[in-house]
Order: sequence, then C-alpha cells, then structure tokens
Amino acid sequence: MKRPCSPMRFSLAALLVAMIVSLAAACSETEGPVLEGPSADGGAQVFETTHYPIRLVTVAEGLSYPYTLAFLPDGDILVALMNGQVRIIRDGVLAPGPVGVVPDVQFVAGGGGLMDIALHPDFAENKLVYFTYNKPGEGGSTNALARGTFDGTALTNVTDVFVADAWGMRDGNLSSRMAFAPDSTLYMAVSHHGVQDRAQEPGDHLGKLLRLNDDGTAPADNPFVGRAGYRPEIFTMGHRNFHGVAIHPETGEAWTQEHGDEVNRIVAGANHGWPYLGVGGAGGGEPIGNPPPDVEFTEPYIAMSTAMGTHGLMFYTGDQFPEWQGSLFIGGSRSLGIRRFEIGEEAPGVSEDLFTDFKEIRDVRQGPDGLIYFITNGDPGTVMRIEPAQH
Repeated sequence: MKRPCSPMRFSLAALLVAMIVSLAAACSETEGPVLEGPSADGGAQVFETTHYPIRLVTVAEGLSYPYTLAFLPDGDILVALMNGQVRIIRDGVLAPGPVGVVPDVQFVAGGGGLMDIALHPDFAENKLVYFTYNKPGEGGSTNALARGTFDGTALTNVTDVFVADAWGMRDGNLSSRMAFAPDSTLYMAVSHHGVQDRAQEPGDHLGKLLRLNDDGTAPADNPFVGRAGYRPEIFTMGHRNFHGVAIHPETGEAWTQEHGDEVNRIVAGANHGWPYLGVGGAGGGEPIGNPPPDVEFTEPYIAMSTAMGTHGLMFYTGDQFPEWQGSLFIGGSRSLGIRRFEIGEEAPGVSEDLFTDFKEIRDVRQGPDGLIYFITNGDPGTVMRIEPAQH
C-alpha cells in the first residue's frame, strides 16, 4: 500500500484527482433517503447508504463545545471540551461534571482551545493520556502537547511535554490533531496560525507535521535531524490548517487532512506546498505567490473540488460494517455529515456521503465495539453513534 513520494509542482495530476473526487461525490453527495417506518430505538434518524441502512443514535448530549474523544480499555469514553474540561461517558451515560481539566487553555468558543486527546499505547500500564491544546503566552498563542494520569476516576498531574515554536498574535488557524504510530512515536500537527508563509520556514513549527517521542523529544531518525536551520521535530512541512491525523492500519503510515479540501498521505521529509500550492475548494485551485525554483511539492491524495469543512479522520477496521473495512471516513462542518472514501493505491475510489445537512461534525472515531462514533459541534454539542439499521 505504500506509495513512493512523487513530489511535483502543481500540475494536471492534482486537477485530475480533484475532478475524479468531484465526479464521484457528485453521484453520492446528496443526503441518503430516510427510510419509512420507526427505527429500532423509536427515535433515531435512519439513512440508506450504498451497502447498509444506518441509524444515528445519541450517546450523550448537553456538552459545551465537545471537540474530540478517546475510548478507554473498558469501553468508557473520555470527551474533550474546547474549554479544557474532560468529561466521561460511563456505561453509556454521561457522568456529571468533569473528571479533570487541562489548565491554561486559550478557549475561543467554537474556534480554539483543547484540540485533541489520545491514550498512550501502554495506557493499561502507565495510565497516561495526551492532549494538544492552544496555549496562551506573551507571544500570543501556540500549540502545546500535554499529558496527565487518569486512574479511572480523575485526571491528575497534567503538564506540558512539548510547546511548539508556533507563537503568533492572530486568533484561529491553530487547530492541532495527533496520533500515536505503531512504534509509539507521536505525530502532532501544528497549523499555520494565519501566517501562511511560515509553513515553508524550517526554523519553526508552524504549518508542520511533527514526529515526537512520548516524552516530547525528537526521534533521532526524523528526516531533518542534524540539518542546519531545520527544527528536528519536523516530519513534513508546507501544511495549512490541520483537522485530522490518522494511522493507516496496515502500513503504519500517517495520513492528515486539512482545511476542508485535502487529504495527504505522509512520507518523511515531504513538502505539501502551502501556501504556493492551492487545491480544491479552500485553496481555489491556484498557486499562491511564486515558489522558489528549487522547491518540490507532494500533491494530496485527495483534493476536493468543494470544501466540506473536514473535521476528523478515521480508517475503519471493525466488523459491524464489513464492506467498509479499509475505508477512510471524514466528518464535515460545512457539509454537515460524514463522507466515506474507498482507498486505492494511487487515488481514491468510490466516495459517498453517509448523510448530509445534519449537524457540524468535529470528530469521527471507531469504537471498540466496531461502531462509528462522532461529535457534533456547539453548545450544546453531542456524542453520537452510527449503527446498522434494519428495514
């Protein structure tokens, strides 16, 4: 499944990928029809998809700007709110009050704050939970990586292990996602913070995908370690505003999605072109400015012709929907739904919207039960679940 890095300037290839995705989506972007008759739980919305009828079930509601979630080994769910609070859903019921707080989060309602949550791969032994968040300071704000201990009852000892050199005075454009790789290193995405030219600057972390050890240090085999003028934590550069990081379940590769219109398949040391390479709906399809003559770009795996406001990125590996195994799922804050992509070697195959015109989606995750969970934005926001439905 591994694709060799094929860097190139903005070309017909990018346009062809965008056209393929656009045509495929055009056949399926409309909302699936609601099936007649009551659903199994008497109130859930039911939709028809290519392979299955599905129903959307509310797991928890009344949350203030929930943004992401993580599943504990026993199936309980930690939910991170943008204001820094961490809530828990125990045995399917939202517990009253937070189990902990990530301190000093710069919270902007609906726009910034606590960004992501992930369990350490050895959580069963060390009880460590990791967070990315917007951190305020004299230089404005930046992205930071923190970790704390969750003993099943309370989150404690939350401290920073890495603070990105991505300081800036502007609000917004500082979203951050993360994912642990099979070797227990951590990919941390740092957005461009509204200062687009810095995505090409190797001397700071803005607009970069970082690769870190679990203690926040740079792995010795990162692509720019020892290279003059480059931060050793950088794994790839030239990114815009990240809203998803996922690990391919077979190859172990990192995949990212950003600013509503593209998905990138990550190869060490690649430059993904921002701000010189614009693709799809968000970038307008035109290069921005004049790139240096010696810069080479890696084109996106998916370039959408219309920005769907992508949020959340997930590969499905469960057994509840066998026909969807290996598919990539993306939530939309503009399309107000979830889109599924079948993954090919060089380009995506079929894509379909499971539903649209529902609610703004902030995250999409697979549960240990093989069902698909997602978060809707707002105050109140909700945690919801996609289940198989029967006619």
